[in-house]
Amino acid sequence: MVKKAIYRLYYSLQKNKLFFGVVAWLQSHYITIFIGDLVNYPQNVRNRINPKKYKEKSWNFFESNKQRVANVTNMLEDDKSKKAYMAAIGFRTTSRRFKRDEWSLCDQYFVEDIICLSKNEVFVDCGAYDGDIIRKLLRHSKKDKESSVKQVIAFEPGQLSGDFLRKHFCKDSRVLLVAKGVSDKEREVYFNDKGSSSKVTSKEQANKKILVTSIDQTPECKDATFIKMDIEGAEWDALHGARDTIVRNKPKLAICIYHSDEDMIRISEYIHEIVPEYKLFIRHHTRRDHETVLYAVL
Repeated sequence: MVKKAIYRLYYSLQKNKLFFGVVAWLQSHYITIFIGDLVNYPQNVRNRINPKKYKEKSWNFFESNKQRVANVTNMLEDDKSKKAYMAAIGFRTTSRRFKRDEWSLCDQYFVEDIICLSKNEVFVDCGAYDGDIIRKLLRHSKKDKESSVKQVIAFEPGQLSGDFLRKHFCKDSRVLLVAKGVSDKEREVYFNDKGSSSKVTSKEQANKKILVTSIDQTPECKDATFIKMDIEGAEWDALHGARDTIVRNKPKLAICIYHSDEDMIRISEYIHEIVPEYKLFIRHHTRRDHETVLYAVL
């Protein structure tokens, strides 16, 4: 109960401008706060009324889609990806703890043996939050003399997140903030603005409306070389809205697939379908059921 209370308090406080600013400042100075790691409490379990029933639902889903899981596993390039993928499914269905070689300490989105930054990188950050991943990108690029960042297109509809991004990157002409969400087309949607777990949601759970658009409809994204998505379950629609850009440019992809059981299968299937020559990798970046990321590279 204490762990749950700490976790809930942390996410509640993210709605407070002062608290958000403190956390964002710490992250901007590379001091990362992971309350979830400290209390070892799965993020998406905190809103479940019946976790056991949820596990049963996941078990039934993956059991009925065994062949699809096998097909995705066969698409993956290395044994580490296959182990991470099956371990992530195992945790979702039975809460089986991850073994040390099944989850990765490597830098999320910039895994050294998978992602190689290039000259004049055009980075599309879907779900930029407070710019933590942008700062990582700029830091990695600065270390690697063979790479450089031409532009960053940061999609972030959250009010506090957007304010911090504007303040932190106002002097960096390479960073363009787009105060919209990402989807398959431009429209207005309901949105729950609550810090790092903000997301598109139902009218009943929303506290505001926002505009969403697609990568294909955003001119600044036409030369994208690297697309990252962590948008709380909206990845499926966003990928469909980026299809033309992905097929044309074949950018590096780092896509979160952990937001639903279906995403754990269908996102890999879709990317393989539209660009069969992609090499697919999966890394899992926590010891819980989130931060499972699909990487696609040539």
